[in-house]
Amino acid sequence: NQLENLDFLRRNYSLGELYAGNNHISNIKGALSHLTNLRVLHLQNNQISNLKTLAYELRHLTGLEDLSEFLVRRESTREYHVDFAVIIGLF
Repeated sequence: NQLENLDFLRRNYSLGELYAGNNHISNIKGALSHLTNLRVLHLQNNQISNLKTLAYELRHLTGLEDLSEFLVRRESTREYHVDFAVIIGLF
């Protein structure tokens, strides 16, 4: 996949699972918070670095059962990685 954003989700309200790992997604603002039926969310190995936006989007997903790790930039390798516990701390 070569996804750079999740804008195509803005009109989808019934999605239950999203597997969008291993892409080039950097901005998820406004793309997830309305997906209240979402149970599975995988966004590993992307370029998501704005934790405040990520926390805002996740805050509304109360039905999540399976959540892959989320990602921020790791300076040493210029790759992205963070443990989900860091995001929980933002709520």
